Amino acid sequence: MTSGMEEQRAALAAARSRLAELTDALSGPAEHTGTDPDGVVMAVVDGAGQVVSVEFAPAVQLLPAEYAGPAVVAALDAAEAARIESITRLVGGEQR
Repeated sequence: MTSGMEEQRAALAAARSRLAELTDALSGPAEHTGTDPDGVVMAVVDGAGQVVSVEFAPAVQLLPAEYAGPAVVAALDAAEAARIESITRLVGGEQR
């Protein structure tokens, strides 16, 4: 019976360690970058999906003003997709 309890304790310790690893990945300093298809806007999000920065290439000045909003959204979407891909790899390819 003792070995069964030891196995349960080891499994619990492994689960706690994995949970800590995932928590760090979601709230840690990791940054994920994305750009719009034309490479005019670059966005960075952190491990929790919060926007860290948005940068515009000089070429943005040559584009119509109405392009800026969709370009920012596309860059943020790409950064979020990179974040989700990273998390998916971390949890072993499982996606819910």
